Formats: sequence, C-alpha cells, structure tokens
Amino acid sequence: MAFLAKHRKEELIALADDMGIEISTNDKKIDICKKVKDSPDFEEEFVRGCLEVIVRQREELKAQAEAVEFKAQAEAVEFKAQAEAIEFKAKQKPRN
Repeated sequence: MAFLAKHRKEELIALADDMGIEISTNDKKIDICKKVKDSPDFEEEFVRGCLEVIVRQREELKAQAEAVEFKAQAEAVEFKAQAEAIEFKAKQKPRN
C-alpha cells in the first residue's frame, strides 16, 4: 500500500474511478488509498500498471499544455515585433 501513498491525489482519484470505486469530495488521500486497497478488485500489479498509465497521461497533457503556452507566447512576441516594425516605418516616412 505504500506505493499508493506516493502518488498525487488526482492520480488516486482517477485510479478509483477506473476501478469503479466511489469516493466523496471529502475523502483524503489516505482514505482513497484504503478504499483502493480494500476493493475486491485490488491486485497490486494491475493497480501499479493503471497508475503508470495515469501518470504518463498526466505528464503528456502537461507537456502539451506547456507547448501550447510556449507557442502562444512566441506568437505574441512575434506580433509585438511586427507591430513595432510597422510603427517604426510609419515614423520614418517623410510627411508632405
């Protein structure tokens, strides 16, 4: 059971959901661990495998979100540079 406690609460919630275990919003991490361990479907290797998949999915989603954020920031910098270039060119034009 010690390996369960090493995981994040949201990972344990996802695991419980995958196993069909009902949890309440008031359940603490230790409560979720106990419910998983006490489940008739509990098999340590299966649970470890499920948690590996859950962690991998979370990490992939995080990486995707970071990539989207980085792209948005790069586009904002590029847009600002273009706007400054246009403004600079407008100031350089001779006025009649």
